[in-house]
Amino acid sequence: MVLVDTEPPLIPDVGWGSVSASGPDTVQLDAGIPGDESGTLQFRFERDGTAGDWQSSRSLVVESLAPNTPHTFGMMATDRAPVSHGTAWSSPVQAYTLAQVPPPPSFVSATENSLSVQLSSGANPASTELAVRLVSTGKWVALDGSAADVPAWADAAKWGTVGVSGLSFDTMCLLSCMARNGDEIETKLSEPLNAKTAAPVSGASLVADREWVYGAPEGATALPIRITAEYVNNPHQNNGYSYEWEAHINALTGVGLTVVSGGGADDNFFILAAPGPSSSQTADYFITCTIVGAEAGNSVSKTIGIEVRPFVGSDFDADGDVDLDDLMAFEACFSGPAVPYATGCAAKDYDGDNDVDQADFGKFQRCFSGSRSADPECAN
Repeated sequence: MVLVDTEPPLIPDVGWGSVSASGPDTVQLDAGIPGDESGTLQFRFERDGTAGDWQSSRSLVVESLAPNTPHTFGMMATDRAPVSHGTAWSSPVQAYTLAQVPPPPSFVSATENSLSVQLSSGANPASTELAVRLVSTGKWVALDGSAADVPAWADAAKWGTVGVSGLSFDTMCLLSCMARNGDEIETKLSEPLNAKTAAPVSGASLVADREWVYGAPEGATALPIRITAEYVNNPHQNNGYSYEWEAHINALTGVGLTVVSGGGADDNFFILAAPGPSSSQTADYFITCTIVGAEAGNSVSKTIGIEVRPFVGSDFDADGDVDLDDLMAFEACFSGPAVPYATGCAAKDYDGDNDVDQADFGKFQRCFSGSRSADPECAN
């Protein structure tokens, strides 16, 4: 008696084999192994209603797909009996490709206790759900920006600009992003965004590299003074702050100071004595800086006083005294009677006769003070 294969292969329902995403652009299809008397089978797979060719392998990797995109798959089998018997198409199975790892969050702004960031789906569809992890603390970020123990999932549009809150001031934070596909399979975390919270505006102070400046005589300028806004734990903190500088002088007539640079978004400010008549008075020149933080109402005004001293012509290095350094500067210009002085030596010609001689040295001697402050009227 000859046995003849008269039955088609047994195709199970959706539960047989597996259909699983193997990458952002691939899906792995694996048929089950149905029973059949001939023992030799061929398989045919379809994707989104388009059927492929018959093949002997029960597996197929479908390639060149888009990330996090759903596809519907089916499979049929046939045997190789003299009179072959095929199955109908299996019940359709849907699977999503994996999502791509998203880019890190983008920095928007910082305050003393928060960082504002935006998320992007990257190469994934805009509907891809994302989650944010504060890697530096091990916490997840809730949709309202607070810390959470579990991830919150939403697309980039729903996240919007999220303010990650509850942070410490002047602290570096690491923020990463994660995506998941429509089957809720998660990617790994993205590369982190390194961002720092702002230093407290309330803790700012103004620091000058010098405490005084000469009121400059006509045609001369004094050494500049640099004023810097400094903060707790961070001497030069900007982080989006703006700086509004204001300069004003008190009780001094005829001697002014002029701002030569500074202000705007810069935490440095320079003042310089402007050309003007000499004065025998001493006064304070005040610099006020209003520092405005990123949050509404987050601002502070600080003021520092710079002493304006009467100009001492013999203090050639403008260090507040007339000492050996100034003597060396005078000697370098000494020309003798009726011999015109060299370029740059006009300040040593006290009597205005176009030379630097013994008569001028006598006036210089009256100003010599060593390490003490010199008398502004010493040469008169």
